[in-house]
Amino acid sequence: MTEHTIDNHQYFKKQLSKYLYLIRGIAIILVVVGHVIGYNISYGMRQIYNSNLSLLGWICDLINTFHMPTFFIASGIAFAAFSNKNLTYQKFFTSKFQKLLVPLLVWCPLYFIFQSLAKSRTFSIFDIINSVIYPYEIFWFLHVLIFSTLLSFIYFKNWRSVESYLILSVALFIISVLANNKSIQDYFFWNIFYAFGIFINRYLWKIETIFCKNSHIVNQVLTQCLFLSILIACESLLPKDASVDYLRLINGTVGFMFLYLLSIQLINYVDRSSSEKGELWQKITEYLQYCGTASMAIYLFHGYFTGITKVLLLRTANLPNPILYFLIVSLAGILFPLLIYNTFKTRSKLFLYSIGAAK
Repeated sequence: MTEHTIDNHQYFKKQLSKYLYLIRGIAIILVVVGHVIGYNISYGMRQIYNSNLSLLGWICDLINTFHMPTFFIASGIAFAAFSNKNLTYQKFFTSKFQKLLVPLLVWCPLYFIFQSLAKSRTFSIFDIINSVIYPYEIFWFLHVLIFSTLLSFIYFKNWRSVESYLILSVALFIISVLANNKSIQDYFFWNIFYAFGIFINRYLWKIETIFCKNSHIVNQVLTQCLFLSILIACESLLPKDASVDYLRLINGTVGFMFLYLLSIQLINYVDRSSSEKGELWQKITEYLQYCGTASMAIYLFHGYFTGITKVLLLRTANLPNPILYFLIVSLAGILFPLLIYNTFKTRSKLFLYSIGAAK
C-alpha cells in the first residue's frame, strides 16, 4: 500500500466517522419523533387524539420502515471500519460489557419502574429482573445489538470472508423463519442489517467517489429524490403485516443509503462553503453530529421527558393543537437528554460509564 493510498484511507476513515455521527443524529431524532407520534392507534399521539393523525401518522409510518435498520447498518459499518478484530475474547467482552451491557443493566430497571408507576401498575423485584432479561420496550435494541456484535466478533475471529458472513446471516434468518420462533426470528432479522453494514463498508469509498464526481447539485438532488421515492413507494405498496418484514428489508437499506448520501452532501458542502448560508448549515450539521454523539443518552432518556411533558401539557392545555403538541413533546425528548448529557459528560465518569460512553 503506497503512502498516498494510506493517506486517502485515513482521510476517508475520518470522514466516515463524521458521516456516521450525522446519520446517527438524524436517526435518533426520528426515533423520538416516531415514539411521540406513536406506531399504532394504541400508542403516543395516535392514542391521545384517537386518530391516525393524517400527515403526521403517515410520516411516522414511513420513519418506522428505516430508522432502526439505519442504526444497525451504521453499527455494522463502525464494527468493520473501526473495531480491532484481534482483541482477545476477554478484552472484547470487557469492552462490550462497558458499552452495551452496563446501560442495559443500569437504565432498563429504572425505566421499567418509571413506566410502571406512570401507568399505576404494581410490580415485584422479579418483574424488574425480567425487564432486563426479556427485552422491555426500547431496550430490545440493546439486546439485539449485543447479539449482533457478539456473533460478528466470533465469526471474524475465526474467518475473514465478509460475503460469507452476510450469506450466513441471511441463512440463519431463513432458518429462524422456518422454525417459526418469533423471538429468535427477531434477533436474526435485525442482525441482517448489522451484517449488511459490515458488507457495505468496503464499498462506501467507491460510492462516495462516484457520488462526488457527479458533483452537480441537480444530479445529487435527483439521486436523493430517487431514494426517497423508493422509500415512499415501498411504504405505500408493500404489506406492513407480512410474516417476513420485506418492507423494512428494502426500506432499511434504501433509507440508510439516502441518509448516507445526504450526510456526504451536507458535510462536503459545509467544508467547501464560506458564506453565511454555509455557516448556518455548518451549525445544523454540527448539532446533528452532536445528537449522534449523544444518541445513547437520547435513546435512554427521551421516554422520561416525553412522558412528563405529555402529562404537563394535557393537564394545562387539555388537548392542544396536534402540531403544537408534537413540536413541544418532540423537542423535550431531544433537548432535555442533550442537556443531561452535556451537563454530566465532563463532570461524572460514573454517568458516562452508565451510558456506555466512558473510554
